[in-house]
Amino acid sequence: MKNYNVLLSNSVWKEQTKPALLSKIKNPKILEATSMVLENTRRALLADTQMNNLVYLPKLNLPLVMRVFPNLIAHNIVSVQPTKAPLGMIRFLDIYREGSPDTIVYPWNNSEAKRSHSTEMNANHVINDTISGDPSSVTTFTDTISNEWAEGTLFVYYVPVGGGNSIPIAQVMRDGTMRQLVDNVGGTAFSLVGAVNSKTKVGTFSISANIGAAGAALRWDYFKNWEKVIPFGSDQTFNKLKFDITSRKIETRSRKLGASYSYETVEDYQSEFGDNFEDKVVDALSQVINTEIDSEILYKLWSNASLSDTWDSTMPSTWTRGIDEWYKTIMPKIEKLSATIFQATHISGATFMVMSPKTAAIFQSFNAFMSKGSNVDSSVMGVGTLNLGTVNNRYDVYVTPLVPDNQVLLGFNGKTPEATGAIYAPYVPIKLVPVTYAEMPTIQARTRYAFEIVRPDFYAILNIAE
Repeated sequence: MKNYNVLLSNSVWKEQTKPALLSKIKNPKILEATSMVLENTRRALLADTQMNNLVYLPKLNLPLVMRVFPNLIAHNIVSVQPTKAPLGMIRFLDIYREGSPDTIVYPWNNSEAKRSHSTEMNANHVINDTISGDPSSVTTFTDTISNEWAEGTLFVYYVPVGGGNSIPIAQVMRDGTMRQLVDNVGGTAFSLVGAVNSKTKVGTFSISANIGAAGAALRWDYFKNWEKVIPFGSDQTFNKLKFDITSRKIETRSRKLGASYSYETVEDYQSEFGDNFEDKVVDALSQVINTEIDSEILYKLWSNASLSDTWDSTMPSTWTRGIDEWYKTIMPKIEKLSATIFQATHISGATFMVMSPKTAAIFQSFNAFMSKGSNVDSSVMGVGTLNLGTVNNRYDVYVTPLVPDNQVLLGFNGKTPEATGAIYAPYVPIKLVPVTYAEMPTIQARTRYAFEIVRPDFYAILNIAE
């Protein structure tokens, strides 16, 4: 028997085996993930001390990984984050308001004081000094500003007699020129021109008329830039949204599947059809494992979705516009659930729908449904899972017999690994372990991975009543 262990040797692996296996993958994210799990598979095969595994197993195992792993539905509806070891870390984007890290909440409330630009300024200003001269009797002012300023805005304030509300009458621009902010003080109209030299800290300006009552004053006020100098801690005066890349420890677990057959079956199959029966056994095992992985991912998304709604497919007796038009009333329900996902995540509404072939018939009747066409090979996600097309050019429609009829799963899957509500973390996608007994040969296939729901509010279920 030919020894295929050479496929795993360092030089052949890097120069021939791995490049050949990855050559047909065009999606860069799937390419990166597949490259990592191939390395994991190679290490697992080399670590197996049973010589009967190493003799021919790479010939079967490596192509099976390529057939199963890139076609999993996980690549389209959740984040795929391969791990290099049985114990690993997954990461996802956590968004929360400071003070409540365990709860995803809106970063605002109805308090105008929390959102007001003027409140930000009033809470963070630094009083520098009073400008020499009474504006009720002086119209030209030259004053040296005593304190330094950096990132922020410098203002001239009018300070009335008796300590009433001060009024900002001019703002110093970046080039040092002064911009008038109000056209009158106490009913007295005026115009103001001037400039501040940032190097000498000398400000010179003139006012066209005397303003205010005797004893009033002008004051330099410097406000920290609230966009760059954010007051944290006890000085914080506004709600603050925080973004964390959260890491979580995971442990991959094995799912096993075995198959037994008699020597007579092997002989009869090869005699009747002329094919290698063991290849057919391995082929069937890989298909079932593919189905089981897709089934577990879909089941957990279905079970953990935090949002739901119901649409009745039965056309009311009072409806006069026909069944096709009635089917279209499902879309407001879809859009409502998608909007609720957007409200919960602050990132996006739903980007995909998963449903059974029977349920898909409803959406295929829409003019807004865009089919992928008849090229099934290019749309296969897994065993029996199809990327059927899109609805409203917004929702990718995945059809699979692995989910219940009369239910639609809606979800969001971001374009980056951390923007997700669920994570599939494969370690070794498929490893074959042939075990031969005296009377009956047995082969075992094993897959090892972790799957975690990290944000249930990324998913919703629409129940269809009949």
